[in-house]
Amino acid sequence: MLTGCRRETEIRDRGFVQSVGIDTSSDSGNTAALSLFHTEEDRTVLSGEGKTIFSAIENAEASQKLNLFTGHMELLVLSQGSFAQQLEIFLDNNRISPSCSLICVKEGAAKIVSENDSLKELLDSQDRKGYIVRKDLSSVLEDLMGNDGMAAVPVIKDGELTMGIIDDKKLIGTLSREESMGLRWLSGGTEDFYLPLEIKGQPVDFYIRKSSTDISSEISGGEILITVEIKINGEPVSLDPSNEEIKNAAAARITEICGKAISKTVTAYGADVFGIEKSILMKSPDASSLGWEGMKQHLSFKYVIKIAEF
Repeated sequence: MLTGCRRETEIRDRGFVQSVGIDTSSDSGNTAALSLFHTEEDRTVLSGEGKTIFSAIENAEASQKLNLFTGHMELLVLSQGSFAQQLEIFLDNNRISPSCSLICVKEGAAKIVSENDSLKELLDSQDRKGYIVRKDLSSVLEDLMGNDGMAAVPVIKDGELTMGIIDDKKLIGTLSREESMGLRWLSGGTEDFYLPLEIKGQPVDFYIRKSSTDISSEISGGEILITVEIKINGEPVSLDPSNEEIKNAAAARITEICGKAISKTVTAYGADVFGIEKSILMKSPDASSLGWEGMKQHLSFKYVIKIAEF
């Protein structure tokens, strides 16, 4: 008599939300699309509109008989417009895990969730292969609260998944495939993938077993030198050309990719998405008087690629 089960919802009456897409508009309110966990043959997508985000979700729930549960939600897709505020709303609600993955788009988030059945799987695959960096709600919100007010997130542009830079209000810009790969290297490395190279016109693969990245700083004469050290365990797939030639080519290729990511994110967009300011202040606390705006005007970069075979 004391079990308290009387008001519980039976599992057959519950719908488990896998992904949500939200579009916000000051004129028309919010539109939500909710995709439920499903079998291969039976996919359910619910939609609703409301003046607030959660009223839109509740109206989607009211369109059918299941009680929705968002505690296992894997993916949130947001259209631009007060990104930080939207993330705070979801995290403060406590019904969604902070580890839920995030994708940002310029517009049409609800439509993207409605029409794409395998977004989460694609996100995980691209992250695993080193093409993008999977980001969760909590880490993105933390980045937006930083001094630069920006964050790197997966975005969808022209139907393709890549990385982009957002601020509180909008999608600032997107990165190319190579720039996104560089962002991945600079954000902590990658593992278990093949890096394609070309040596004297011959295609060669270098297998990356695992890697790690360390970013350090040094201030000298008013200039700030950022050293990016990348340690790699890997091996050439081919022995022709020589191992040393392939290693040198791999180091040069990784340096090129990282340089492109720095050029787009730090130089073009002014975004500190690699923890550069934190690295500078750990070594030189007095540099806090410069702020990020002052620091970025004096940055130069050096890349050290160390490759060990096992």
